[in-house]
Amino acid sequence: MPKCPAARNCDLRAIDRKRFRGARAERTWQVVAAIVLVLSFFAPITSIPGAPLRYALALVPMHIVAGVLAIWMLPVLTRESRDV
Repeated sequence: MPKCPAARNCDLRAIDRKRFRGARAERTWQVVAAIVLVLSFFAPITSIPGAPLRYALALVPMHIVAGVLAIWMLPVLTRESRDV
């Protein structure tokens, strides 16, 4: 635990809250997940053997929706359940 300056009246719980903020973890999750989502689009669309092209092309929008929900909705849901 960091020590409080002698001249100040400080709260150790406030120091812990500043040190372990959840916002930094959420932002890290969003950045890393967005990078992985963008990199996943470089996989060839025809990589599913035997699948017609229209099926493979239909997977792209579903992939985008699932990625967006995972990147932005999971932190929001976690924050709401933590506040309850």
